[in-house]
Amino acid sequence: CIDHGVTFHEIFKVRTVMFDVWEKIIPGNIIKEITKLKLKFINDKNIQTLFKELLSNSEIKAITERLDLILETKKLPPINQNDNIPWPLI
Repeated sequence: CIDHGVTFHEIFKVRTVMFDVWEKIIPGNIIKEITKLKLKFINDKNIQTLFKELLSNSEIKAITERLDLILETKKLPPINQNDNIPWPLI
C-alpha cells in the first residue's frame, strides 16, 4: 500500500487509503517533532526561501494551517465521507 497523505496542495483533502488511522490521537513524541517542524518552518529563513521557490503562497499558508490544526487537536484529520472515499469503494 502506498500512502500519499503528505501534500502541500492548498485545498484540504485526506489523501490516504489508510482508513484505520483517521482521527487517531498522535503520540506526544510525534507532536514534539511536529512542533519543532512548525518552529523551523516559521523561523528558519533558508527553509522559508526553499519553500517559496517550490510552493505558492496559498500552499505555504495551507501547510501552516494544517500544522496548527494538528498541534491544536493532537489528532490526525477526520475523513469527509462525501469527498474522501477512494474510487474502489464507491
